[in-house]
Formats: sequence, structure tokens, C-alpha cells
Amino acid sequence: MEIFPRLAAMHPLVIAAWCGLIVVNVFLFHQALTFFEQQRTAHLWPRLEVRADSVDVQRVINTRQSAPTAQHGYEAIFDFRYEAGGSVYTQQTVRAVGSREEAERLKENETLSFYYDPANPSDVREAPPGKLPLVVTLIGMLAINGIGIGLIANLGAFFGGK
Repeated sequence: MEIFPRLAAMHPLVIAAWCGLIVVNVFLFHQALTFFEQQRTAHLWPRLEVRADSVDVQRVINTRQSAPTAQHGYEAIFDFRYEAGGSVYTQQTVRAVGSREEAERLKENETLSFYYDPANPSDVREAPPGKLPLVVTLIGMLAINGIGIGLIANLGAFFGGK
């Protein structure tokens, strides 16, 4: 007497496909829970205002195949430190600027403003997380399950049982 007669009748590739789909779902569900928790507590994230330890200015050349000429601009790369939860963290951020003069002014008196996650102080963002990552993950779960179940059904029909 078999406990799972339908499982015993399945081809091993179909069983492997189901297992793969279950593993993907567990991973995506974990990601969705992480995004949900971040979004739920985002209004509690402290705002952080720091001055840059150092600022590098780099010239950036953006080229596009459809554009007749290359576009030039500058980026200011800020290195900064902050203290959270008794530890000191070092981060880097990049801001686009229009001219070298603007980048030089930023070097002199720019105050950087960020939010950080108290549960993970190394997670620093310019704005608290919103709902978009959670929504995209849930839509991805629906799409992957729809495609996966369709493929598994076709595999099962192709192999016609064991």
C-alpha cells in the first residue's frame, strides 16, 4: 500500500519540477516578508544628517547610440561616516551635478540626509522603502507560479505518468 499513489505515478522530472517550484516559492515568500517588514516599520526609521568626510568629483560622459553627440556631466562621490547603535558605519553615495563648479560647491558645504534601518544600521537609503518591492515580489510570485504550474502540467501530460 502506497501512501502517495499520485506521487508514485509521477515521472521523476515532474517531481523535480514541483520541488524546484516549491523552493522558488519559499525564497520569494521570504523576500516578500522581508519587504513587508521593512515597509511596515519604515516610518520609524531615523533621519540621519551628516557632512561628507571626502568628496571626489568625476566627469561623466553619457553616450547613446541614438544621440548625435555625447552628453557631459559630473558626479560628486561622497564618503561619510555615521554612528548608529553604538557602532560607526562608513558609506558612499553618488550625486549627479550639472557642472564642475556645482560639484566644487557641494564639496564645501553639502549636508547629506539619509534614513537608516534601526534593525540593520548599515542599510542606509535616501528615502524609506515603499510598497513597490513588495508588490513586485508578489506579482513575480503569481507569474512564476502560473508559468511553473503550466509547464509542470505539460511535463506531466508529456510523460503521461511513470
